[in-house]
Amino acid sequence: MIDALLDPILAATGMPADTLKAAFLMLFLYPSAAVFNLIPRRFRALRHAFSIVLSVSLYTSMFPLPGFAQLVAQTVVVYLLAWAARGQKWMPVVVFFGALGHLSANFVWTQLLYPDVSVRFDHTSPMMVLVIKTTSFAWSVHDGTRRKDRLTQDEKDLAIKSFPGLLEYLGYVFFFPTFLAGPALNFRDYQMFIDSEAPMDRIPSVVIPTIKQLGLGLILSAVYAVFSSRFNYWFCLTDTYLNQWSFWKRVAFVQAAALLTKAQYYAGWKLAEGACTMVGVSYNGVDEKGREKWDRVINIDIRRCEFAQSPKEVTDHWNIRTTLWLRRCVYNRVGGSRSLAKLLTYVVSAFWHGFYPGYYFAFVLGALSNVAGGHLRRSLRPLFAQDKSKLRVFKPIYDFLGWVGTYLTVSMMGMTFTVASWNNSIVTTGALYWKSWAFYAVVLVLWSWPFRLDRVIRAIYPLFGVTHVERKHRLHVNPEVLDGDANGAAEGVDQVARQVAAPQEGHAEKHHGWGHMEDKLQKQEEDKLDKGMKRRRKSSRQEHVPQRKTTQR
Repeated sequence: MIDALLDPILAATGMPADTLKAAFLMLFLYPSAAVFNLIPRRFRALRHAFSIVLSVSLYTSMFPLPGFAQLVAQTVVVYLLAWAARGQKWMPVVVFFGALGHLSANFVWTQLLYPDVSVRFDHTSPMMVLVIKTTSFAWSVHDGTRRKDRLTQDEKDLAIKSFPGLLEYLGYVFFFPTFLAGPALNFRDYQMFIDSEAPMDRIPSVVIPTIKQLGLGLILSAVYAVFSSRFNYWFCLTDTYLNQWSFWKRVAFVQAAALLTKAQYYAGWKLAEGACTMVGVSYNGVDEKGREKWDRVINIDIRRCEFAQSPKEVTDHWNIRTTLWLRRCVYNRVGGSRSLAKLLTYVVSAFWHGFYPGYYFAFVLGALSNVAGGHLRRSLRPLFAQDKSKLRVFKPIYDFLGWVGTYLTVSMMGMTFTVASWNNSIVTTGALYWKSWAFYAVVLVLWSWPFRLDRVIRAIYPLFGVTHVERKHRLHVNPEVLDGDANGAAEGVDQVARQVAAPQEGHAEKHHGWGHMEDKLQKQEEDKLDKGMKRRRKSSRQEHVPQRKTTQR
């Protein structure tokens, strides 16, 4: 039915059929949200039922019934297992690997056995969202049975202390603004919304924030519809691009194609966020200045993605809800080595996306850029970021070069992610001479033994008035320099570092990227060092002051 409705639009625009389906779905959520808002908030069961019926209707009208049967089966199995074994440590682990394995089996079918790299929005898209919801639900149920002193504050906030009824659980899983394409939300967020808990007991007018997000989504959708046929990664496989264009023309085209591809994702996420805002679930209270916050289920920060100075900054603000899920359900749950936790997080992220070889080209390049970029920032940034550095005047140039390098890297990651297959990834990356790969490989070699270029760079710090700061994890304070206040200073610095590293759900507007935070922490470290040295000099002077002799009367 929907295919027949969209065929004339498809013929007129030339957009991919799955992209047009997704756009239609996002726009249909808005009139659905208007109807949902007419249901009085005290009729909670009716609100649950509305979401369930609507999501089921949309899914079955766009995707085959076998896929829907799998969704229902996974949903029910997770609910029963969580209810029966909610106090067992193994329960959330079994749910996690079961849900991820079920998704992977579908990816094997759609991406390896019967691949069609031109189709990205199929029945596995809502299944990806379902994996996030069900695994998060399982961990929250388990956390609700644990002692509070063994939970982090984030785990306490999301813990489910009273096991929900089946209708409430299904309402959460099938919540219509987030069911088919996300962004995924936690059960406690949904429960607070349905039960009108603070701050959602008094949701202000949704008109203006909804219009802003809907308008931005429509503008980006229009840009993609108009220009995507001229600037897309698939042109990188043509003879014209490969054999007739110069290298620099190919590089420029890839940047334009990257911009249009990102516009597609931006549009989808902003339209979905707008639907969440329209029903009110995005409301997150007010900030310290009394301004309303509509960022509870934010999934993208466009400005920080576009002006990021490192690939790490892009990944921090891209697909935010998935990043939070990986941190809460994988990274924070792995005991022992943090390196092992990071490795497992990368593996789960890759499996969650699928098995196209081009995906893994993008993931490996992203990992290389994060490691090599960390080496560059730790060694070079102090030369331009410290206030007393003689090279401080060149920091805008340093920042600009970081932005250019980030854009070039992200565009190559997006290219292989789009063309997907092994041969396509090899051809398109080879046409650009593996430039980003080669650059990061050289950095990793030069920063390793026997070259250790980082030590050479640190050796010239004094020539430019730069102070080298030893780091343990992010920051390390030298207690000999800070004298008696070392413990307090280290505790304060570690607290700031934890705030940077901790998931800030609903506060993405406060996160200024790793470059900005490193500048802030570096300056704080310098201030601590200066104060420590002053105290030591003062103490030294006092020790050499001769004691005045006193006479007895």
